[in-house]
Amino acid sequence: MSFDINISKIKCSGKHGIYDHEKQNDQEFLVDIHINISDFSADDINKTLNYEEIVSKIEKITYIKHHELLEDLAENIFNMIFRNKLVKKINLKIEKLDILKKTKSVGIEVTKSKV
Repeated sequence: MSFDINISKIKCSGKHGIYDHEKQNDQEFLVDIHINISDFSADDINKTLNYEEIVSKIEKITYIKHHELLEDLAENIFNMIFRNKLVKKINLKIEKLDILKKTKSVGIEVTKSKV
């Protein structure tokens, strides 16, 4: 048996993009993450994923390091979460808000499985 953990609309900010104004000014992002984990053995937070830790780490990755492309940001998030041996598969959606005048957001959605 496996479980899906869903965390939606994580509000983040950071300086991401290829243009000078994107590198100089914080932008708002929304991150949705769906994590498939293998069965856990006990009703114990230390034996599964801690949602607060995941949110905190995603916020930190988004804020600390500049990424020209959202795809690179996604890879950093995947690498961090796949360190937990329970994680089998991740679906990640990153939306960059109010970046183009005629859109509410632009973004990517990527699914990756542990090899």
